[in-house]
Amino acid sequence: GAIRALLDLAPKTAWRVPQNGTDEEISLDQIAVGDLLRVRPGDKVPVDGTVVEGRSTVDESMVTGESLPVTKSVGDTVIAGTINQSGSFIMRADKIGRDTMLAAIARIFDETEQKCRNVVAQLPDGVYEAEAALDDDGVRKDSTVENLAKLKPFFDRKYGNVTAGNSSQVTDGAAWL
Repeated sequence: GAIRALLDLAPKTAWRVPQNGTDEEISLDQIAVGDLLRVRPGDKVPVDGTVVEGRSTVDESMVTGESLPVTKSVGDTVIAGTINQSGSFIMRADKIGRDTMLAAIARIFDETEQKCRNVVAQLPDGVYEAEAALDDDGVRKDSTVENLAKLKPFFDRKYGNVTAGNSSQVTDGAAWL
């Protein structure tokens, strides 16, 4: 779902800049904190880090909501999953894997989804109308058993429709079961 799509914002590989040679393409799980990584135009930023060389504009809209590209230069932070638009830069990996902002956002979504599922699971399967149980003199009876026998469903949570009862006939309020 949405969490998987969020995590898919991160690229699968990155370009590590070794001290003695040419750039090498590596998978994200091979990146270590402190590694120098080259980000080219059109590349996604692989991990959270700091620009150490170069200048570019980065589209951060999917993380921050900012619609305009943000200029990045030496000393600026960059966020995993954002897209380098123009220019090339070298960044130092500061946060990797579960420590990135992208992973933190995914965890928040996951926790929120779990909390919502728990709340929904506790909701009743329907809203029921209860007719007041009255004795022969028109006096209300407080017998729970007699009141329960008169419950008629009028809203079904599972299907979201009106069922056998009629909500306009509620005389004793709605009861959640």
